Amino acid sequence: MKKSSIAFVAGVVVSVLMVISMVMFAAAQAPNGGAAAPAQGATIHTTVAAAATPDSTAVGDSGKQLP
Repeated sequence: MKKSSIAFVAGVVVSVLMVISMVMFAAAQAPNGGAAAPAQGATIHTTVAAAATPDSTAVGDSGKQLP
């Protein structure tokens, strides 16, 4: 095998390894574990639960205290 052929094969191998490592790194950095990201411009809605507070106007509450 000629030197130029060996250099070409080595270059291809290094390039493939670099692409694989970049894909693995990007998947590890994704917030959803590497699943597909939403389309550009898509809105992601999240819900934040409010802290529970005692409320005497809740449904089914008569306002009477139990003995």
